[in-house]
Amino acid sequence: MNRRLAWSVHTTSLLVAGSGIALAWCVYLRTPADPEALVDPLQGLLQHAHVLAAPLSTLALGAAWAMHAWPKWRGGERQARASGLTLIGLSLPMILSGYLLQIASSLEARAAWSLVHTWGSLAWTAVALLHVARARRWFARAAPDSTVETP
Repeated sequence: MNRRLAWSVHTTSLLVAGSGIALAWCVYLRTPADPEALVDPLQGLLQHAHVLAAPLSTLALGAAWAMHAWPKWRGGERQARASGLTLIGLSLPMILSGYLLQIASSLEARAAWSLVHTWGSLAWTAVALLHVARARRWFARAAPDSTVETP
């Protein structure tokens, strides 16, 4: 993966994961300071940040598929294949549930999509961290001198 694409995927993933984790903290763990408030005042800001960053991340993931994952798959490369395939498999429910969460019309549907989105996103984030760590470790073993750049 070239540096620009890696930077795009990593930056947008950090934005989405960071805003998503902060939003989950705000929704599930934090109680509003005002007892009359139904939601925390930060919730709206965090939700807007998450919803605005998500399409950028989706675009970066699509570029990573076209420029990184698909060529490696076609070329038969085995390094980090399991975590890469897991990322692809987790991407679809994470992205689709995020959109379906926004358009759910009933509280039950919204709760179900929220559950799928939260756990799918946490799993995707964990596997993404593993995927990057494994790739870095593989590159470090393949090129023990410091002249070769890691992704």
